[in-house]
Amino acid sequence: MKILIIVDYFQPMIGYSETFIAKEFIKQWHDVLVLTSDHYYPFPDYETTSWKILWPRQQKIWFTIEEWIPTQREKLNFEIFNRASFEHIEKNIKKFWPDIIIVNWVASINAVKVAKLKNKYTFKLVCFDSNLMSIMNQWLAIKKIFYFFFRLFFSRFLERRVDKFVAVQEETKYVINKFYGIKDKLIEFIPLWTDVSNFRFDQSQRENIRTKYNIPHDAIVLIYTWKLLKDKWYDLLIQATAKIIQEFAHVYVIVIWSGPQDLVNEMKEYTKNFASKYIYVDFVKNTELYAYYSASDIGVWPLQESVSMVEGAACNVPFIANDKIWTKLRISNHNALLYKQWDVDDLYKKIKYLIENKDEMISMWKRWRTLVEQQLSWTNIAKKYLAV
Repeated sequence: MKILIIVDYFQPMIGYSETFIAKEFIKQWHDVLVLTSDHYYPFPDYETTSWKILWPRQQKIWFTIEEWIPTQREKLNFEIFNRASFEHIEKNIKKFWPDIIIVNWVASINAVKVAKLKNKYTFKLVCFDSNLMSIMNQWLAIKKIFYFFFRLFFSRFLERRVDKFVAVQEETKYVINKFYGIKDKLIEFIPLWTDVSNFRFDQSQRENIRTKYNIPHDAIVLIYTWKLLKDKWYDLLIQATAKIIQEFAHVYVIVIWSGPQDLVNEMKEYTKNFASKYIYVDFVKNTELYAYYSASDIGVWPLQESVSMVEGAACNVPFIANDKIWTKLRISNHNALLYKQWDVDDLYKKIKYLIENKDEMISMWKRWRTLVEQQLSWTNIAKKYLAV
């Protein structure tokens, strides 16, 4: 089957769902092409953060193989709300002539462009989205106006042309319905997943990472990965873990994926009295993250949901999240602890509980691994996309 994946920005070295699904389809011997713009995603403070692994935002306009994925980059026309419009979509559809097109973002210029071409080229069309309310609440007034006009002019049109709308998180289904105006019955929840062949526990990597950062063999390591931004409520993480470190001398914290320098400076200032216990690691390639998870014992994500939870779980890392988390599937096997949202003391207590109850920690990650293998592996998820 010929599968065209259209995504506004594509940076396979740091993961994201479009990267994994492309690789899974290739493993299943489908003919896959990713069509994208010649720019990387506009991460905050790009020059001081993302540049370290991605280098310049603007890439060459060309066909190449990126992380084993055939990729065609085209010239970016303009951007709005981190959505990109780029050239030659129809040209590439005509050349590749796909059986299925999968478009990232429902409320996007490219989704509308592709939907207009559907009858002409007779492909099946799937649109998937990962927006969360915490993201929607940024610039909310302006976004309400934007999505009002989107609902007015495009929602019904997309409902007629799109064969399957996919929400990759439970909360995203609500966003697609409430903000984009797509009928709830047309939206299918297909969860974020992980590549269990890449994300797995590795004892040798556990020892290597601990040696590299001078972490004792018997220490308890907490880990946080993903964007380091205010909407992730990073200060909850720092305050709770700082309290833990003051009580338990054998606890260390790894924070991966640097954010804006002012936030990093704030974190370092807050933890300066026990700086040796905090390990700040710049961008790590997605294919190398398993080593850091293997070196860790507990994952802590204080606010937003993240696919990192699933990736860590596949490496035997149970996690702590807030009790308002939308992604119920991820905690459906009694495999996570939930703290009272915004409550630093309660987050501290949950971390302390796992430190003092290692048997429960082990039981949690075993239940996590079972859940990942049965419901959250790429092999199973890819089948659901192709069911169209």
